[in-house]
Amino acid sequence: MFPAGRRAALPRQPFAAKAIILEDDVYVGPHAVILKGVRVGIGAVIEPGAVVVRDVPSGARVRGNPAQLVNENDYDARPHQNPG
Repeated sequence: MFPAGRRAALPRQPFAAKAIILEDDVYVGPHAVILKGVRVGIGAVIEPGAVVVRDVPSGARVRGNPAQLVNENDYDARPHQNPG
């Protein structure tokens, strides 16, 4: 097919980059995938193996492929203090 030591050049694909924004106190489980351009809100939890394709609101828990909202909690960003 090709002369020895030569390969056909593949056409270059356009390169598109978008930032992934992880806000404070976010937990991302092992093997989770977050696609480009997604924002994950404060205190959100991404379950292991989830594939996140849309923004995740603050305090939400998502899982699955594609990731779906399991529950949404009101996240209190203030530091917790021990009574006493």
